[in-house]
Amino acid sequence: MRAERMLFALKEVPKGAIIRLEMKYDSKLTAPLVERHIREEPNDPGGYWGLAYITKGAALARVEEAIARLGEDPILLYALGYAKMSLQDDSGAFEAFRKAVDLNPVDFETLSNCATALNHLERFHEAKDYWKQAIELDPERHGIWFGLGKSEYYLGQYERALRHITSALILLEQEEGDTRHAKACYLGARARTYFKLEKFDEAIADLENAAKSDRSEAVKVMKSIVDGYKKQAGTRKIGRTLLRITEKMIEVDPSAGGDHSWYLVRDRLREQYGTGTVETIVRIEPKIGRNEPCPCGSGRKYKKCCGSNG
Repeated sequence: MRAERMLFALKEVPKGAIIRLEMKYDSKLTAPLVERHIREEPNDPGGYWGLAYITKGAALARVEEAIARLGEDPILLYALGYAKMSLQDDSGAFEAFRKAVDLNPVDFETLSNCATALNHLERFHEAKDYWKQAIELDPERHGIWFGLGKSEYYLGQYERALRHITSALILLEQEEGDTRHAKACYLGARARTYFKLEKFDEAIADLENAAKSDRSEAVKVMKSIVDGYKKQAGTRKIGRTLLRITEKMIEVDPSAGGDHSWYLVRDRLREQYGTGTVETIVRIEPKIGRNEPCPCGSGRKYKKCCGSNG
């Protein structure tokens, strides 16, 4: 009886539906297994979500047919949103996830996907509300904190973004399995945030650590930072930091991701901001006018005294 209650509870959330199907067949899900389940239980929404989970956008028509036949169930709507997001229909995905949330407002997965779709649509204020609801339900999920940080970054709320991306990194350290790609993504996002806050040493350190976790992801982030600033470097400090990032990128990946034009970018930055750049000379003592009294104390005008040799 306890096992039956657990299986019934697993029907209520997307992740649980997948676990339930894997328990039924004592196997990781495959498309043939999902098709078998749909034939055996054609009215089970979990089967159509399993199909979307495995085949993504290819399941869209089957999921829509199931909704037309069975009605708007939260699992079916989640499957619909997932399939549409796989096809980059973020507006359609958000509407499906939103309806699923209306039917089951305590599922953090659906709330998170609402927020993700809104981030894609650049509706960052709305996304923040969904991220916060998801955090209230499950504050230990690093991806939710990272999503919130991304929304805040694009709203220009860099200090908040920095705190929440750092929270995501801390929680990620507790995750089991291979987290190298996720760590590189999070470090890259925090490096961008540090750059916005002009904390350039911290940004460089995060990019170096990202490269240790996932070289290709780190190179992608480095390119995006330099691309965003190289035409408007602004201060010399920013320019020198862009040079450091470009040099680090080439050091990490000498092929520069297959784009050798980055060597030209590096050379141009070196010309502008490298060690050969002429520094501004700052006068420490005030300039003396030729008709002013000579500072030696003679009482004569500077041009008739010590300034006569200048």
